[in-house]
Amino acid sequence: MAIVWVILGWLFAVLFGVLTISMLLLGNWLHVLILFLLVLLCLPPISGFIKNKLDWQMHPVLRIVLLAGLLFGLNRVMSGQTPESIYLTPEDEVRFMEIYDEKMEEWPVPYEDLYVDTLYGKVHVIASGAEGAPPMLLLHASVVSSWSWKDNVEALSQDYRTYAVDLIGDVGKSELDQLWKTS
Repeated sequence: MAIVWVILGWLFAVLFGVLTISMLLLGNWLHVLILFLLVLLCLPPISGFIKNKLDWQMHPVLRIVLLAGLLFGLNRVMSGQTPESIYLTPEDEVRFMEIYDEKMEEWPVPYEDLYVDTLYGKVHVIASGAEGAPPMLLLHASVVSSWSWKDNVEALSQDYRTYAVDLIGDVGKSELDQLWKTS
């Protein structure tokens, strides 16, 4: 019976390995990570490695639970279901926009809100500084918005026309087009 489990382990490892390579070539990194973990859990030598190097043997039930969990995660990722919004609830979005507006009251220089229509949706831009000055594009870090530039924009706006962009798909006032949400 042990030989059957070894053969099944190698077969699943090869199957998940081929899928991992295909996802790697497509650049689907989350799929690659999940499939790589599945390959590692299926490979019979991994059990020997864990037992010999770590002096710990993985219980078969634990291995099955981990495999089932990773397969469930892979199914969720590959189902293509995309959230309608980056905010968990509409109330969260409303509250964030209130916070955004409160933070903009601290913006140290005059500004104008611009909205640029793009192929992906509507992009919100905060423009500051003299209109004839050389342009400077300000991109915020992940999980913050353009108002994060409030401490720097005063000095930058003296010599430049600054354009602080709320990146699409991150928190802020930019909106991903509905067509792209389902693609």
